[in-house]
Amino acid sequence: LEPVASYYTSPGAFTEYMVSFIGITDLAIDIAGIHGVAIEHEDIRSIVIPFKDLMAAVQSGEADNGPLLISAFWLQANRDRLRADYADT
Repeated sequence: LEPVASYYTSPGAFTEYMVSFIGITDLAIDIAGIHGVAIEHEDIRSIVIPFKDLMAAVQSGEADNGPLLISAFWLQANRDRLRADYADT
């Protein structure tokens, strides 16, 4: 896991503290879909999109979730380093 950022969701209004990570994975298998533990009634949706589509969603305002935006900008700034660091894994 790569640490992205640690931050308050709304300083002064909430005490909720968020820690974001980006995980490096091999997407040879299809992970898109609804996942989670059935007994806990989890419905965690995962989607896989190309980086250019992510950044287009950021630019258009379609991506309007704070943690997603922070992670997207972090990925934009660190993408080349990640590719170099994980090239052989």
